[in-house]
Amino acid sequence: KENKKIPPQIIAVDFSNHMIEIAKTKCSHFNIEWICDRVENIEFSNTSVVLSSYVLQFVEMEKRKEIINKIYNALPQGGVFILSEKIYEEDESIEGIFTSLYHDFKLKNNYTHLEIQQKAEALKNVLIPATNDTYYTILKETGFSHITTIIKYLNFTCLIAKK
Repeated sequence: KENKKIPPQIIAVDFSNHMIEIAKTKCSHFNIEWICDRVENIEFSNTSVVLSSYVLQFVEMEKRKEIINKIYNALPQGGVFILSEKIYEEDESIEGIFTSLYHDFKLKNNYTHLEIQQKAEALKNVLIPATNDTYYTILKETGFSHITTIIKYLNFTCLIAKK
């Protein structure tokens, strides 16, 4: 903002070329460097903000800690990590309510029962959610000093962590 002559550099990562092509059409007015790779292979450096949207839920838990550590180490003091993920509630009765409400949302948005069931089956053992508390703990153990929830809706969360 202070120096309008230097636009921020944006680097976007996805492991799907197809998704990158879709994103390119939606973000064509931005100057973005696109990388097709898995987040585990990315070396973070010289960055002030990292935004991770529904990525870590597809990564093994031990590797999630390593990735968050790499992000932390790449941020300067005052740098920010914004993490959005699907989560689960340890209380099974609450988790059941959230899942039911989310399925109702999908039905109201023209998904069929079959599509909802097929997607749930396709993501089984692929999407591995953690709890909100798990992410807080990992972020705290990594060294982030200021962590808070920006938004939480049903079994989705968005956290911000400041170094």
